[in-house]
Amino acid sequence: MATEMAPPPNDNAVPFPGGLRVLVVDPDSTSLESTCEVLQSLGYTAVTAATGAAALEVLLDRPIKVDLILTEARLPDIDAFELLDLMQRLSNLPVIIVSSVTDEDEMLRFLTEGAELYIVKPVAPDDLKNLWQFTLLRGLNVEDDDEVVDPYLENGSGAEEDSDYLSEWELESLSEAGENVDEDEDMEEEEKP
Repeated sequence: MATEMAPPPNDNAVPFPGGLRVLVVDPDSTSLESTCEVLQSLGYTAVTAATGAAALEVLLDRPIKVDLILTEARLPDIDAFELLDLMQRLSNLPVIIVSSVTDEDEMLRFLTEGAELYIVKPVAPDDLKNLWQFTLLRGLNVEDDDEVVDPYLENGSGAEEDSDYLSEWELESLSEAGENVDEDEDMEEEEKP
């Protein structure tokens, strides 16, 4: 279950209209708490999830609006790269990876697969103070809480979809079968008149 922790008033807070809500995903309660404290000291609001499933629930059900995702690379219930892919499919939100792993190949893979940033633990205020810039770079309107960002239209395709999000069945299929999508079949179907 996700919880929202608003920051106390702070003169050193980031200059961002209305604050920024960061979904923090980490199974380690100590690390989760310390990351949230750093975020709150900077004026961000932290929304927490201890598992990948809880994070996906926040993105699917939208009980709390978030503007950015900060997730641990090692989660007990889902592969980190699969989680990154699902988060990108479900939202147009920037994803920041946090991990104690310093393997350069892994860092590069996360970045090439869509993560905006890879932060090595322990997380310091300087690591997080400019997270708001990633949201602005994505062109999200974080001031309007009622606006729903449609990831299909935001990607420039212009195609309308019946649903803004993957269904539970699609999520289960993705996690069970991996990403066995035959791109050639999709392209052939599109080319037919």
